Amino acid sequence: QLLVDGFDEGSTPAAEPVGGGGARYGLLTLVDCAGSERKEDSMYHTKERQKESTEINASLYALKECVRARAIALRGKRVKVPFRASNLTKVLMESLVRPEAHLAVIATVSP
Repeated sequence: QLLVDGFDEGSTPAAEPVGGGGARYGLLTLVDCAGSERKEDSMYHTKERQKESTEINASLYALKECVRARAIALRGKRVKVPFRASNLTKVLMESLVRPEAHLAVIATVSP
């Protein structure tokens, strides 16, 4: 996670409170969600690696549910974002529950 802060032109840190047009703050979180998702590939893995793959898949599923809930919430419906479902979504909590937050997913997919 990277905390980014900046100021509008001509302002100083003590000039105005957050949200008043002075100081602006942001949080950039980069997460690598790579893992072995194919069950056929995992049959040759050790038990420890299979367990790790299962945990990765559970985290990715929790992330999917959080993104789905966030999309519904942005359409104006009241919905609870289930960010407590995994450690991954707990780390991303700020991006998932704040309506003004921006969320981007970048994927590389190969056959």
